[in-house]
Formats: sequence, C-alpha cells, structure tokens
Amino acid sequence: MNANKVPELALFPLTAEVNHQGHLLIGGCDVADLAEEFGTPLYLFDELTLRHKCREF
Repeated sequence: MNANKVPELALFPLTAEVNHQGHLLIGGCDVADLAEEFGTPLYLFDELTLRHKCREF
C-alpha cells in the first residue's frame, strides 16, 4: 500500500509491516513481543525512519 493513498499509513515507520501471524513488526521486531517484555506504553523509534526524516529536513 502507498501512504499517499491511505493517509493513516504515514503514521507508521518506513519499516512497518505485518507478519504471517498478523503481528506488527517495526524494524524487524515484533511489537507484541516487545510489549510483553517491556510493558506498555512502549515508545519505539525506528532508526531508518529517523534518518530518512532528518535527510528530508
């Protein structure tokens, strides 16, 4: 999907995807596993997205 066609996708990092179990992955990490390990709320930063946004600036 393209973020231009679905504006809500712009809220997700560039590396966001859904695995075969239906879990959200960010930077290749399963968000459900991270929430289980560290609790919630959990703030995640995706390095690829941060670098991309800095270059755009």
